Amino acid sequence: MKKLILASMLLASSQMAMAVNWVYIGQDNRSFLGMTQNNEMVYGTIHSYIDKDSILIKKIPNGSPYISVWVNTRYQKPFFGIPRYEMEVYQFKSIIYFDCNKRSVATGYMSAYDKNGHLITPNSLDFIVRNNNLLKSDFVPNDWKKVVPDTITEKELNTVCSWVKQ
Repeated sequence: MKKLILASMLLASSQMAMAVNWVYIGQDNRSFLGMTQNNEMVYGTIHSYIDKDSILIKKIPNGSPYISVWVNTRYQKPFFGIPRYEMEVYQFKSIIYFDCNKRSVATGYMSAYDKNGHLITPNSLDFIVRNNNLLKSDFVPNDWKKVVPDTITEKELNTVCSWVKQ
């Protein structure tokens, strides 16, 4: 019986690991990576992927629909725009919210990864608590921003909205 339970757990965990369906959206060759110590802005290339299997249609309290989806942003050079944590981030996995009707975007939970793909956890209880609250199923974004035309975010919005309309 124990072997049967172990086998079913292994099978279930392997299916969960394969559930992520990262679809390449495109790249931005002029993405902001941070500021140098001399206050010079640094730019580089990012690549954007969306987990097509993570798409959820939700509603804000007034009933307007929006979409929740996991986005994976990968950097060729390190993103160092988080100076107080002194980390070199090469990848972010984030829950992003898109409002197709208002062409707006909001960011939810975000995790950072180093060059080797290992999760970076800032040593800050405040950061961890605030970030984990964004994972709650009843979280509703309230910091919507208009999507800027001709950006990777606009490509993400257009792609996700076209998938939902199918």
